[in-house]
Amino acid sequence: MTENSVGNDSVLTICICTDNPEEYRVSESYRRITSVSLTYDIQVEWASSNPSISSVENIVNACNSRYIVFTEEGHTFSPLYFQVLTDYLSSKEVFLADSYRYADTIASTPKPDSLTLKYYYTRDTDIWGVAFHTGMLQEFLNSMPELDRQSVYLSYRLFYYLNRINPLLIGYSTHSDTKNVNGILLEDQTKQIAPHSVSCSQELHIYAIKMLINILRGMENGHACRLSVKALKHVAQSHAISSIAEVIPLSDRIEFEALRYLVNPHEYASYLHKRLGEYDAIIEFTEKAPGNDSVLLYHYQFSDLSLYVSKRYVKHLSMSAPDVIDHYRHLITSDSIILFFDRTLQADDNAEALYRYFIDKYPQYINAYFALNPKSSDWNRLTLAGFKLVPMFGPEFSDKFLHSDLVVSSQIYSPKSAGKDFSNSRFVYLQHGVIMNDMRQWIVSKCFDLFVTTGEPETRYLRSLAPRETINSGIPRLETLFRKPHQNKNFVYMPTWRFDLGRVSDGVFMESLYFQAIERLLLNSTLTGYLEQTNATLRVKLHPNLEKRAKLFPKSERVQISQDRYSQLISEADFIFTDYSSVVLDATYIDIPIAYYQFDRETFFDNQPYSERMDYEKEGLGPVFFHEDQLVDYITTESYAEQDAVYNDRREAFFSGVPIGHIRETIVERMLSL
Repeated sequence: MTENSVGNDSVLTICICTDNPEEYRVSESYRRITSVSLTYDIQVEWASSNPSISSVENIVNACNSRYIVFTEEGHTFSPLYFQVLTDYLSSKEVFLADSYRYADTIASTPKPDSLTLKYYYTRDTDIWGVAFHTGMLQEFLNSMPELDRQSVYLSYRLFYYLNRINPLLIGYSTHSDTKNVNGILLEDQTKQIAPHSVSCSQELHIYAIKMLINILRGMENGHACRLSVKALKHVAQSHAISSIAEVIPLSDRIEFEALRYLVNPHEYASYLHKRLGEYDAIIEFTEKAPGNDSVLLYHYQFSDLSLYVSKRYVKHLSMSAPDVIDHYRHLITSDSIILFFDRTLQADDNAEALYRYFIDKYPQYINAYFALNPKSSDWNRLTLAGFKLVPMFGPEFSDKFLHSDLVVSSQIYSPKSAGKDFSNSRFVYLQHGVIMNDMRQWIVSKCFDLFVTTGEPETRYLRSLAPRETINSGIPRLETLFRKPHQNKNFVYMPTWRFDLGRVSDGVFMESLYFQAIERLLLNSTLTGYLEQTNATLRVKLHPNLEKRAKLFPKSERVQISQDRYSQLISEADFIFTDYSSVVLDATYIDIPIAYYQFDRETFFDNQPYSERMDYEKEGLGPVFFHEDQLVDYITTESYAEQDAVYNDRREAFFSGVPIGHIRETIVERMLSL
């Protein structure tokens, strides 16, 4: 294999898209590309990450090989990916060769029976990991010059009537779910999404509708779209929207219904988003700004039209359809099944805190259950504590959920049983922490009857989106916290996770700014010397999404990667710091000083599924540090122990409105009245 080999005998050009080619050359992915023994030479080309459609066109037009594959930094592929691909391409001439493509871990044995509708809906349909016939791709791009790169794969298949493509038994992963969460922003020159086609496979229908949903989602942060409504409507009409309605998850329902409105404004001007007992939450689509009786959620600005999405509460009308079950018809009584849960494999959060209070103060509710995976390290602990445990997502869980009158959780999962889900049944969301950033898209896409908030600032933000559902009670676990006396100093570091690093390989993760900044801090000689001198300990509590990578982080006698429960760590801490996590607010509630170490402040929000809402420097409950030496100096000079009136005043304002001493009581009274 030679990097500069060109000519008609080359089977494949691999275009590697990265802003750091020198670093990529030492990556595992590059070693896999260059170490495979092939019958034909491979030509390697380089391009910037996230290339534009014009860059792709230039690369394709300059390519001399029969096929071309695009891959991007951070993506991974099966060890035999290129061997299988080139063997297949050398045996016949094809329009396109595809693989099994994932947003997370590559399946160990990809096989045809994994091609479910969910697979089609969630897979990335960008250009990555696909072998295009170069000549045909050139012809296609010349015929459709106003496309966006992100629609090339779908449009190429529609253009050449490639309805069904059987993937080769190899896997490719983008290790990212960003598009499914944040949507996509189209390039300015984009005027067309896909060619008109009504006689294509269900697979391509799903890809087209998902792309349209992601375009709308990308507009929800206020970005204008240069596309016309006519262009969007044209594609939506071509792809049998109603026929794939069952594939669409609740989280995508608003955008899906917006598409139906664009196709048929008279029939789909509104839809029932959530039952709320006495009231219904209705989502409405209008081409004029909504009135004061509605909550404005989004404003889609197209080149030729403004579309407003708003929520309005209307008195509930009794269901008349005999085949529709009203899950609100029973009041919550002592005979009701009430289901509590935190994370699948981890308790020790707000649901556990509230469940303990509930079974103690309301023993007459004999059908209150707590769901958890039996493999969880918390299972035996909760069994000994008298919890009525149900295996999470097992048959018993599904049965309890179906017959329950109320679900209470610190997590928003999406259970569904016999047509019942959170859109038509009672659900109390306790939250995992406190929302400090702008999570509008995530919040309005969810279904809940009660949303627990902590303090006036967060409550004001939530009530701008869900006025009837919001309650300023404070999260339950705050009442379980207290400071424990201890002999030696304990410092706790609780970094949150990074959305774009959640599914990358360990090698890519260790090359990230995030890992390297944390590694440098944990190895800082001034800090570790101070810990040794003062007989102190630094405990690092990784986010649950990072626990699988715990072995990668440096540790020593004084620097520990802790598996202790959050409540234990906080109660024994002298000082706690984080980057952006709200979990440190638990510490401030019991007067433990905190700080923020934001080493990636300039880029953090670029790849997160939310945007910045709080100014940490002006509103944070502790000082903000951007450089390692500043933080280390603050700890080693023990400045954290000094009382600061500014942060005391901010703390008081932050928790205003929370019924101190009555948090759990307030929540229970409200949830039992739903």
